[in-house]
Amino acid sequence: MKNGLVFKWLMELGDEIESILKSNLGAKYKVMLLMTYIDIFSSTWNEIADSRQKTQKGRFIEWLNRFVIDKDFEHEESDLGLITAEIIYSIRNSLLHSGALPKSDKAIFLSELTKTELVEKHPDKTALKTSIVLCPQNIYLKVLDGFINTMKYLEELEQEDKVKFSKIMDKLQAKLEFEQAMAINTHSHNK
Repeated sequence: MKNGLVFKWLMELGDEIESILKSNLGAKYKVMLLMTYIDIFSSTWNEIADSRQKTQKGRFIEWLNRFVIDKDFEHEESDLGLITAEIIYSIRNSLLHSGALPKSDKAIFLSELTKTELVEKHPDKTALKTSIVLCPQNIYLKVLDGFINTMKYLEELEQEDKVKFSKIMDKLQAKLEFEQAMAINTHSHNK
């Protein structure tokens, strides 16, 4: 990446979500915070990439589908369980707005243990095998995959369409500089 501010921002996001994962917060609060980082990143991405998504839900789902959801993710083999971007958004909404998991025809669990670990620990609970298990570690890894896949897309774009790449990077840099200026102004007024 040619832009130091953009790279610095991405590194800071990665560091921040890692600190959430390593914190003493419970699984529910870690998942809630990780969902807000998906909100931040997907909104920023869609703003700079000229997305046609006008709603927060649309931006969230579009970024997940484009950069996070893979073939394994929507199958039982995934250590989260059978899950889609729409289900993740439903979970995000319910957690952030009511502090609870959504009503669903699938069992949804929040746990520091992965789905595999839960099934091994409770082999008699057959419902676990077809459930969704939100483990902060797994969500963290998927969010990092999304960041990395976004960076790979930008690297490929830089090779294939330098004009489009430059436009995206210029928009992102301008957004970050503006937000940085806002943060500086906010801090200077609080002194």
